[in-house]
Amino acid sequence: MFYTAPTQTLPKEQQHFAMDCEHCNKVRMRNDIFVLQHVDGSYKRVGGNCLAAYLGINAADVLLTTDLFHSTVTLTTDEEFYKSNGPTDYPLTFIFSLTKFVIGKVGYVSNSKAKELGQVATSSHVISLLSRLQEDYDNQRDMYSIWKSEYIADSTNDDFSDCIAWLKTFETSINDYERNLYQLAVNGYCTFKSFGFAVSAYPKYIAHVAKETEKRLKTQSSVSDYVGSVGDKFTAKNSLYVVCTHVSNKYPVNFGYRETYNQAYTFEDTCGNQFVTYTGAEKCAQGDSLKLTGEIVRHEVNKHTGIKQTQLKNCRMKLD
Repeated sequence: MFYTAPTQTLPKEQQHFAMDCEHCNKVRMRNDIFVLQHVDGSYKRVGGNCLAAYLGINAADVLLTTDLFHSTVTLTTDEEFYKSNGPTDYPLTFIFSLTKFVIGKVGYVSNSKAKELGQVATSSHVISLLSRLQEDYDNQRDMYSIWKSEYIADSTNDDFSDCIAWLKTFETSINDYERNLYQLAVNGYCTFKSFGFAVSAYPKYIAHVAKETEKRLKTQSSVSDYVGSVGDKFTAKNSLYVVCTHVSNKYPVNFGYRETYNQAYTFEDTCGNQFVTYTGAEKCAQGDSLKLTGEIVRHEVNKHTGIKQTQLKNCRMKLD
């Protein structure tokens, strides 16, 4: 939306949605861009955080005035007071397509990583690309046509249905970020406020696919099988000779009236069979060769790797 002050008009060349601030020269998602006119007639586009450097007042005060002005403007049909030039929301698949294109060209950089390393975030690249498209379209349909004809190969036919279906699996998630992704998938579109979530959704899905593929390959290549029966014991006389292959991070568990922390220790014997035990005690380090004793509790498939494991309890370990 373009809001213009009374008696003022916005030049055609300034009627676009570029998000770059010409004061700090940063391109990022912004709720508002302010177009300032110098006494010499020149224009400058400034973000809300930089506005005080020119006007000496807080952007929030200007926004309040703008909102009040907008409320008045909507009561009139005078196009000099109120102009609308572009969509206020975007189809999710369109944003995914832009994001995929950018990642294919320059890779993916999250906002936090970009800030840490001083790089340009993927979302900033997508915003720049979207801004260039919006400068050349007459309506929303034309913008999509321009994107498809100029940037996307004819053979490309991504509908991102698998990605959207995966996002909808977050319906019962208690994670706020995942709940936002779920809501995006249900709505099927994003606004400026949810733009960052939309840009991050597709890379998150790709990472999920890569992880699931790795898990499947590990399962296919694993020779691990269940060992013994529930209740069987490995003692000093028939100890297991194993190597510790993984030690998990500590995670909280409720133990009666108090909370404690456990770790999962994974071992592998000379036949490739995997064993696992869960304990709060510091037992060993990854890579240690051990003589292992304990009692078989159950046989299970690891939910992260899909590999068969034999779970033990009351384990004792001795460096071999």
